[in-house]
Amino acid sequence: MLTGFFRPLSRIWSLVLRLSPYCQLKLVAVLLLVNCSRSGSHEKVDSIQPASFAQPLTLSMPSFHGKPWTLSELQPLWQQPEQATQALVNHLSNREKLGQLFMLDLRLWSDSPAEKPQPVTVLPSSLASVINRYAIGSLIVFRENCLDTKQVYRLNQQLQASRFRLPLLIALDQEGGTVQRLPMATQLPGNMALGATRDLKLAAAAGEITGKELRALGFNVNFAPVVDVNVNQKNPVIGVRSFSSDPQMVAEMAQAYIGGLQKTGVLAVAKHFPGHGNTSVDSHSALPIIPYTREEWLAIDHLPFQQAIKSGVAALMSAHVAAPALDPTTVLSKSGAAIPLPATLSPVIIQKLLRQDLYHSGLIFSDALCMRAITDHFETTEVVERVLLAGIDIAVMPLLVRNPTDVTALEQLYVTLEKRMVSDPILKQRVDEALQRIIFSKLHRRVSPQSSSIEQAFSVVGCPDHKKVTKAMARRAVTVVENRGVLPIDCRQRPKLLLLSQSVDHNKTAQRIVECLSQKLISLQTAVINWTDNRLPTELSTALAKTEIVILMLHDLVAPSPMLKKIVDRAYQAKKRIVVLATTSPYSIAYVERQKVDAMMVIYGSRRFDKTDPGSVNQISLNLKAAMETLLTDSKRPALFNRPMGRLPVTVIAAVDGAGCYALGHGLRYR
Repeated sequence: MLTGFFRPLSRIWSLVLRLSPYCQLKLVAVLLLVNCSRSGSHEKVDSIQPASFAQPLTLSMPSFHGKPWTLSELQPLWQQPEQATQALVNHLSNREKLGQLFMLDLRLWSDSPAEKPQPVTVLPSSLASVINRYAIGSLIVFRENCLDTKQVYRLNQQLQASRFRLPLLIALDQEGGTVQRLPMATQLPGNMALGATRDLKLAAAAGEITGKELRALGFNVNFAPVVDVNVNQKNPVIGVRSFSSDPQMVAEMAQAYIGGLQKTGVLAVAKHFPGHGNTSVDSHSALPIIPYTREEWLAIDHLPFQQAIKSGVAALMSAHVAAPALDPTTVLSKSGAAIPLPATLSPVIIQKLLRQDLYHSGLIFSDALCMRAITDHFETTEVVERVLLAGIDIAVMPLLVRNPTDVTALEQLYVTLEKRMVSDPILKQRVDEALQRIIFSKLHRRVSPQSSSIEQAFSVVGCPDHKKVTKAMARRAVTVVENRGVLPIDCRQRPKLLLLSQSVDHNKTAQRIVECLSQKLISLQTAVINWTDNRLPTELSTALAKTEIVILMLHDLVAPSPMLKKIVDRAYQAKKRIVVLATTSPYSIAYVERQKVDAMMVIYGSRRFDKTDPGSVNQISLNLKAAMETLLTDSKRPALFNRPMGRLPVTVIAAVDGAGCYALGHGLRYR
């Protein structure tokens, strides 16, 4: 590029050198006269262009109106992002600057405060007006906003059409596994399943598949990957969202995923800094406190973030956790109680540790500021100001906008912050710094307001090629941790199976998978029973009498279950072969008496749900199907089934008497 730029200049210079000294002097004089006449001219290129910049502008800036800038207007800015960024920072009003620093959600909306807000699947004109009027720079989409490919594609087009000048950053949490917002997208087995494969190529493929589908739908930011090192068996919010309990593995898998995702043009956001893997509290509901010493943090949580930054990750997201070893500051909560300062609000953690020590120059997003770890302790205006002063660039969901009353609250937030920017030069400087980083990221990474065609979206999202790869991921992840000769179960022997689960949906899905296999091979007799923690199934004794093998499916056990013990005891006393399938958390096997079961298997995810909306639950049939294809076999057609290759990406410590401890890397094969 530089060579192409300098070649014509070098030719001109060579011609100048061929002139006589007298002619060269005359040429210089003419140029000086021309320059003087131009500098004395009162002609203006654009009457509303900023008066001064850090360097002379050599690009043509679009007209400074509030309408969306077109691709043709954006392309010159993409060519010279530094100059364009400085021009915009100098031009925008304080209100317009604040808008670029906010990411609002579009989950629900009602034109009347008296009516219940409904999911936004088509952008109302009233909400489009809010986006443009307040110069909002970023938006986040949730499961409620996503129905199918055509609807999501059109919604994102509508969002970009409502923007104020620059393209919007449109984000979502499409992590794979338990957190997947898009029902039409290719299911991914999840980070811990990828960790169980130990395959960096599969991690990169997961990122690339996700990126291609998001890009086709019009998204340009993915809040992934999770790079937290999950070392706490009772962690209620990370768990299988983590790749591993081993920092090196997390770092390597995350780096591969980031490369695959950003290869498609979608910005990756590594989360949650400084680490959310050693908590027993969910920051959606309270403020967790990280118990590490600084040395422990450096040994565990530091490496994955360091590697993500070195690999060129576009952005990081902060965690609403307190880490006293990193910042011992305490502040007064709005209730008057003293609390440790959350990392999201800590200049020591964000500016000193992340910016200066780890050399992160990309964007920093806050986690959602509507989470109770924040809202229980701080008022909206205070928390937004603290977030910006801490060094965060984009405040995610600073307040919920559900109806016109909420828009009034948004207006008040702007008014208050505008006044403080005038009276507080430090806040003004921080806003400008964040704005520069946001605009430069949009221009340097060529964030486009246009996605590919709807036909392209239909051909990419959930396509057969992607599903083929993710099926291989799920199969490779299946991990057998115990097997006393019962696995694989040979369908040719027509075994009588009993499926026991705490979830009706799990039982139905598992039964349907077995029936599909039976139709291809030999019909299997399968019964299903649902159990709960407060009731022993009345039909259990009768079902056990008709059963040979019990398949007991467990979900997210974080404490001993007396009912689970009773079921295992009943089946053991009836001399039935017992296979335990940990469908979501591998830590569930820590609550099973090892000597009473014949086999145990882990698949790292069988349902997906949104922690901020527990009502949104559906099956990850991908992993459950891989499990059934590994539990069963047909001696005459073994190629249709799967043989286990996964290894535990975490250490599982026994939590009840008789349970086993299983080391990181443990995994059995079939003979």
